Amino acid sequence: MIKKVIEQLNPENYEALHRELSQNRGEKFSKLLELYREGKLEDDAIRETIGINSTAYYALKSRLLDKTQEYLFRIASDTRGDLLKNISSVPQLVNNTPRETAISLLEHLETELIKADLPRELSSVYNGLKKLHLHTDQYYHYQQLYNKSVAYSLAIDKADELLCSFNRELGYYLLSGDQSKVDILGLYIKELRHLNKLYDSHRLKSFLYLATISYSLFAGNENDIPETEETTEGLLKLFWEILEKYPDDKQYKFLITAWHFLNFEYYHKLNLHKNSIVSYEYVNRDLSLFLLLGHTCPAPHFFCSKIEYEIQNKKTSTLSNEYLENGIKPSTENVMEYFYYSIYGAACFFHSEKYQEGAAILNNCLNEISFKNFPFAEFQVKLFQTLLLLLSEKNESAEIVYRSVSRKLQSEDFPNQFPQAVAFSKFLKIAINDKSAGKIKKLNEAYSLFSLINSGQHKLLKFVPLSENQIRILTK
Repeated sequence: MIKKVIEQLNPENYEALHRELSQNRGEKFSKLLELYREGKLEDDAIRETIGINSTAYYALKSRLLDKTQEYLFRIASDTRGDLLKNISSVPQLVNNTPRETAISLLEHLETELIKADLPRELSSVYNGLKKLHLHTDQYYHYQQLYNKSVAYSLAIDKADELLCSFNRELGYYLLSGDQSKVDILGLYIKELRHLNKLYDSHRLKSFLYLATISYSLFAGNENDIPETEETTEGLLKLFWEILEKYPDDKQYKFLITAWHFLNFEYYHKLNLHKNSIVSYEYVNRDLSLFLLLGHTCPAPHFFCSKIEYEIQNKKTSTLSNEYLENGIKPSTENVMEYFYYSIYGAACFFHSEKYQEGAAILNNCLNEISFKNFPFAEFQVKLFQTLLLLLSEKNESAEIVYRSVSRKLQSEDFPNQFPQAVAFSKFLKIAINDKSAGKIKKLNEAYSLFSLINSGQHKLLKFVPLSENQIRILTK
């Protein structure tokens, strides 16, 4: 953990932390910080460089994490922090402040918390006001407000949990192609609607809009969003109105990026590229931070759409350099993120005609993550890897990968479920096995058939269109 934290520090914060450690006679701390920042050595080599034993090293590592966390907490800027500090003083107000003064301060804090829509913190204020009105008629008034605030707070937590689960399940659907997942996604949306009927809350609406828009774009279409007559465009508008109305809300400041992602995907899907430019540039400016929003929307899918967008704008020549320079390190724990980023990297090299480098990325992907429950993703990786190996004229390696994927495609119900994968597999089979004079014609016919049936939510490798020259390479 500590290595990643230090790698993610911006240059200004890194230098400030380094100075702070050096000035406090923390030579070993500052040296360890430098080595982690460089990221070139493993733990054993770092320990030997510093010149300490294993026990001392792990103690040093633990203390550096503590110091780094303390520093980050100290420099964090969040106006909500002032409110939270006041919340922590509620017991002091109730037990050690003249009653009238305490009530006045808590009522002011109540107003601010209502504006900020912080029900969990608000319940602490009402709990204090209850105690201060224990022997008055107002006690029951604040008891009711306290109960409502607690219930509302639980509803917000539940909606947040539902949205997280929705996005996890949506990721499983996109990687597996399992249509039964769509029904489960609909149940999550139904639960979110139920919470919205209980409370008229812009925060609950924002959770619902994120789920329903994502559903319409990635799991169905705007004509079958569960229990609504709203269109995707209409929902995007309603969501944006909330974000505009509460510009100081800390959570909404992050959700603006999620909105731009969904807005881009919507217009990109409609091929209305002029409408998508602003949102594309907003999301694309910091992809590593955007990926942190995977609990609010299917963020990793942006990589596929990004390639398509650059193809349409004829800007593919610099993609491989951009991939090498962006510094993104996807986690193997997040299969969706790792898969889409690997596919994106391979596609970048495909468009730069660096086919062997692209194949290596996909090979690493297959080694790092398990596709046991994600057949559609596995088919994409292996079919794409076979294509890249053939374009690299690594025919023997291509044949090994092809045999693996073709066997699985012929099993269970996959031929009916993924006809586009079967069609592309047949195209690759011709490239590998056919030695006839009419091979180029067969390849063109097979690719035309694949292109004809390659449609719908599970369109295959839509970001790597083959040129005539590339098809000609496959005849060798």
